[in-house]
Amino acid sequence: MSKDSVTRLHNILHGMRTRCNNPNDQHYKNYGGKGVKVCEEWSGKDGVQRFVDWALANGYRDDLTIDRKDSNGDYCPDNCQWITRGDNARRAHPPAANVENAIGAIRASTGLSQAKFCEALNIPKRTVQDWEQGLRKCPEYVMELIAYRVEHDPTIPKHHIKEKKNEDLCNNQG
Repeated sequence: MSKDSVTRLHNILHGMRTRCNNPNDQHYKNYGGKGVKVCEEWSGKDGVQRFVDWALANGYRDDLTIDRKDSNGDYCPDNCQWITRGDNARRAHPPAANVENAIGAIRASTGLSQAKFCEALNIPKRTVQDWEQGLRKCPEYVMELIAYRVEHDPTIPKHHIKEKKNEDLCNNQG
């Protein structure tokens, strides 16, 4: 194991301890403030070495992050696992019901890949990825502007957009 990996594991453990024990930490309210603790095994005299040993025996890789299986449980060997950052973010922030899914539906209606959709609308790809995955919220007015542009811009394909029918317009006239 490289020196960088050991240093990273020390930093991960330090971050866990800080989130759980330091009321001045910006994330304390979501961890220590909710009663989440780091187990004694990883907090005691040999805690760092025990954490490193556990990490190596349980699939640690530099491209993974620690995750608590039960988000209300403590940081301890039985409740922790190594997963990708993307999986961790999705577990922590599942997609919200309508706005994020609406962006995906609007993009799907064009038949464009995410990259081509972003290029056509001059929106950073990472922004649309985050909206579609529910990692960030697309403001409703932005979603409406995107929908309007997709519907009215002749350079953007409209594979699955359902056009309003004349009968819908007639029904609203009373």
